[in-house]
Amino acid sequence: SDTEFIQLLESSADSKSRAVDPQRIVTVVADHFQLDPRDMMSDKRERHIVRARQTAMYLCRDLIGCSYPALGRIFGGKDHSTAMYAVKKVMKLQRDDKEMNQMLTRLRKRCLSRSEG
Repeated sequence: SDTEFIQLLESSADSKSRAVDPQRIVTVVADHFQLDPRDMMSDKRERHIVRARQTAMYLCRDLIGCSYPALGRIFGGKDHSTAMYAVKKVMKLQRDDKEMNQMLTRLRKRCLSRSEG
């Protein structure tokens, strides 16, 4: 159920900051990629879902400082090495790809702004 899903997100986040939480990041990223947030927690391997999941993992690490094991738990019980790979991949893409960089900047702003209508 949705409440179980949300409780799982809240309990598995060892976040430093309450301004933004993994649930918020997942919601913002899912919305951007036009996905159901639950797709990002699933084992689905479609390209756009994988890209969205990796992006959300990166933002959780970047904005909240989630540990790799916590990221793995948040995103459906993935291994911490999967989370490490995702974060490194997005960092590299951000460095090499101007559009990716701009997208991450926009997503970061949306995650941090509370005035979401």
